[in-house]
Amino acid sequence: MEPFRLVELAAPAGGALGSMYVDKNFELFIEELITTPHFIEFRKTPYYIDIMESWERVKVGFEADETSPRSMNLSLIAEALPNVNINFRERIDTHNHAHDKELKLQGKLPCRLACSMCRLAFSMCRLAFSMCRLAFSMCRLAFSMYRLLYQVTYKPLAWITGNFILKIPPALIKEWHEVIFKKIVEKVLQLCNTHKPAYIFMVGGFSESDYMQHTFRGMLETPTRKLIVPMRPGLAGTQRHPVCLSVCRHCVYNIGPTLLYW
Repeated sequence: MEPFRLVELAAPAGGALGSMYVDKNFELFIEELITTPHFIEFRKTPYYIDIMESWERVKVGFEADETSPRSMNLSLIAEALPNVNINFRERIDTHNHAHDKELKLQGKLPCRLACSMCRLAFSMCRLAFSMCRLAFSMCRLAFSMYRLLYQVTYKPLAWITGNFILKIPPALIKEWHEVIFKKIVEKVLQLCNTHKPAYIFMVGGFSESDYMQHTFRGMLETPTRKLIVPMRPGLAGTQRHPVCLSVCRHCVYNIGPTLLYW
């Protein structure tokens, strides 16, 4: 080892236990909700990234003592698949009945036939306006039809107004997390029994989760072992972060005599 250069002293001892597997549980839920063929098409659109970013905010901001459902805007799916007729209300009712859940939906479903008629009327209005003054009456009729259909169809549309909201109960969000939490705790306790660390550092993006921090404090801390969460655990792997500098000073990569760096 050259001066001021740190090489790997111990191979990482974790496994497939990151937050992406919590994301996978959410994706499986969406896939079941809209069916696999539609989900495959949805993943090819930019709206997939948008809905996963929305889920990321829910996941990181979720707290252990939450009792109110979290909101997810499903209008992105309806907008990404304009030619697919998915009855979300029916699909959610089916999911609740099959899995004994309490998912709720707010907003109205789009009436695509009426939307098409509205767009047709607007085209008629533009065509009539370009004609001579003799067609002025036709223009007025088409424009009146357009205004009527706009009030009847466009305003209630959830994918236009953004009111097509899925309410996810806290119990379901916890269920998606706890499958991974259980595996992480089992692995960390196995390492603790072998190496007897006095401190456990929680670092990385997943450690930003308040729910994860609260759960692990109750399951991993003992009178002789302390769980430490940096102020910004998502940046704790960077070279200039205080936790990283502290770990580097002690030449610790993963496991040391008194430190478990998870």
